[in-house]
Amino acid sequence: MIQSGRNNAEQLSPEMLSKKLMEQSAQLKKENEELRKAHKELKTLFESINEVLYSVDMVSNKLLQVSAACEKVYGYTAADFFADGNLWQNVIHPDDKEISQQQVQLLNQGKQVVNQYRIIHKDKSVRWIENKITSTLDEKGRLIRLDGVTNDITDRKIAEKKLEESVSIMEATIESTADGILVADLNGKIIKFNKKFVELWHIPGEILETKDDNKAINYVLDQLADPEKFLSKLNELQNRPKEVSFDILEFKDGRIFERYSQPQLIYEECAGRVWSFRDITKRRNDGEALKESESQLALATKIAKLGHWEFDAIKGLFTFNDQFYSLFKTTAEKVGGYIMDPQRYSELFVFPDDRDFVNGEMVRTMGALEIGPNNKLEHRITYANGEIGWISVNFFLIKNDAGVTIKTFGVNQDITDHKKAEEALRLAQFTIENTTHAIYWIKSDGSFHMVNNAATQMLGFSFEELMQLNVPGIDPFYNKEVWDGFWQAIMNQKFMRLITKHIRKDGTLIDVQIDTHYFRFENMEMSCAFVSDITERKLHEELLQKSEANLEIKNNQLELKNKELEQFAYVASHDLQEPLRTISSFVELIQKQYKGKLDINADKYLSFIAQSSDRMKVLIKNLLDYSRIGAKKELEQVDCNQMMHEVLADLGAAINDANAEIHHNRLPVISGYPTEIKQLFQNLIINAVKFQKKGVAPQIKISAQRTKDTWEFSFQDNGIGIEKQHREKIFNIFQRLHTRSEYAGSGIGLSHCKKIVELHNGKIWVESVPNEGSTFNFTIQAN
Repeated sequence: MIQSGRNNAEQLSPEMLSKKLMEQSAQLKKENEELRKAHKELKTLFESINEVLYSVDMVSNKLLQVSAACEKVYGYTAADFFADGNLWQNVIHPDDKEISQQQVQLLNQGKQVVNQYRIIHKDKSVRWIENKITSTLDEKGRLIRLDGVTNDITDRKIAEKKLEESVSIMEATIESTADGILVADLNGKIIKFNKKFVELWHIPGEILETKDDNKAINYVLDQLADPEKFLSKLNELQNRPKEVSFDILEFKDGRIFERYSQPQLIYEECAGRVWSFRDITKRRNDGEALKESESQLALATKIAKLGHWEFDAIKGLFTFNDQFYSLFKTTAEKVGGYIMDPQRYSELFVFPDDRDFVNGEMVRTMGALEIGPNNKLEHRITYANGEIGWISVNFFLIKNDAGVTIKTFGVNQDITDHKKAEEALRLAQFTIENTTHAIYWIKSDGSFHMVNNAATQMLGFSFEELMQLNVPGIDPFYNKEVWDGFWQAIMNQKFMRLITKHIRKDGTLIDVQIDTHYFRFENMEMSCAFVSDITERKLHEELLQKSEANLEIKNNQLELKNKELEQFAYVASHDLQEPLRTISSFVELIQKQYKGKLDINADKYLSFIAQSSDRMKVLIKNLLDYSRIGAKKELEQVDCNQMMHEVLADLGAAINDANAEIHHNRLPVISGYPTEIKQLFQNLIINAVKFQKKGVAPQIKISAQRTKDTWEFSFQDNGIGIEKQHREKIFNIFQRLHTRSEYAGSGIGLSHCKKIVELHNGKIWVESVPNEGSTFNFTIQAN
């Protein structure tokens, strides 16, 4: 085959062979380009996904790779993780470190690990992550590599917490209602029921303990007068799972229940059904006794001022009385008479969202072959003035021999106030059971009449345990005389607030604040107490008091030291001037009398002494000026535009000599110390003019911009610039970066600037590029 290939190659002309090689080269180049493109796309994908992908060499314990998403999840860059091999462990929340350590054994077995734990983000916030780790073992079963994917699941954790809270609220609501509640799935399996349901249906505890749904259902059916009718309704709802249902259940023992059934929808799909049962036996018996005859109904309507109506099913027309229209805050004349068809009635008086329900219930009731003598319906109405209310509709039917409804009689009663009271009561119950404040209802002997859920959680006792205790039982410092006096004070003042201690079930003491309100209920004296656990607040208050006391001491010490330093600087600089003036005077006299009479070195030495004396004068003056900064503690409104105009006028000669150009934007009006602000501007401009490149005219740009709470000023120049290692040093007093022969000055100007800026609660810094220029920035509080 090789020989054959050679013969074929030899048969090719040089031109054809060259062409063939070029084609192969082009093909190879194309494939390489596609490989590079694929690699680039894979790298882009690796760097752009939200999950953190990483690999660790467990032999060398080194990070092999990590995606850029780590900065989004952890706040740290990939470079940070490569630089610090312990960073992975350091970011784990201290309380969750054991979670990751518990998985080591599984990883050593080559198993995949999925865990969730908290981390401390670089911005100090606490976040949740989910970590999926796959381990690789060598042929000897040793762990050699880890590959993992990390997701930020903080939002999911927050959502789960809210879901837990909503479930808790739902359970509290179910348990607080006066109705028996049963929740079942689509297959009829019991999911949840409340205590009232067990109470209404008299279900024995031994059946509940078996958790056998069939036993429970059979026990319920055995109590009904017509169980087959109820089972038929269940089958009907099974075929129409989204239907709302209402009917009456009659028991063998004479009891009567209202039964309401509502589908449980999740994302518009039915997941089960909620059943509500209410015992209306007494109400039903009372209603039957009240409506024994039509004449008695008319009398009751007149006495109770109920709206009365009749419906002729054959003609399809309503007839109403005056009281009916009064109930809707209108008259028959205003709406066109006493006779009306059902559609007109619905449009005028029934709230739009309730029309389908009302019409459906009326049609269902009238069409039923067997129906009780009395029926009830509650729905919302629209008054003539546009307001919304509630009515209760009680009605009974008259049927012919064929069982067809021919007439309906009914009365309407406005129950708006009752509904509002029910809603207020439900809201109050919901608030009481879900508030974070513990609430006690305390009787005069100190025993509990009632407590809410927050009270049991705060004290660690169950509701039943607290009912066996009393306030003295949880008050570790109880004294009967104190309690009696305490109760008398509550009676006299009606309201009282006190701070005391309570003892939890586990024996720990907590500080509590109690706000008590005295009232009488059914001839019983009682106090409603709102109780807050203030243990942590008390601890913070104590720490705050200690901190404030220490801070006051430190402030006093600092103020004293500052006064001492100011006095020392003033006295030192002032007292140094007198001997310095003497030295300068005698040097000047010696130079005048003996110049040229001594040798050349003596003249040189005297010149050096005179120059040093002059420099010392400048340093002392600058030191004195430095000590006086902020001496005048009166803030004024400073127009920086006017201040800049004055500074440029004062420095006009120096600016002209240097051929400098100075430009500034519109500057703000600030609250500050005028003398110090002027010195600040002056020093920064002199600095920019002085430190200039030879042969280059100074260009200085001054601007200010508003941030959230401050004004940020910038003085930009085109001078010699500053090396990075010297940018902090230049603000220290008497610090110089150049000799006096290069640039004159005492080295105190920028330290003046720093002190002035800090006097205004700001900060100053420099940004610079050597040989290109510097920008001095500082902030001044806006208010």
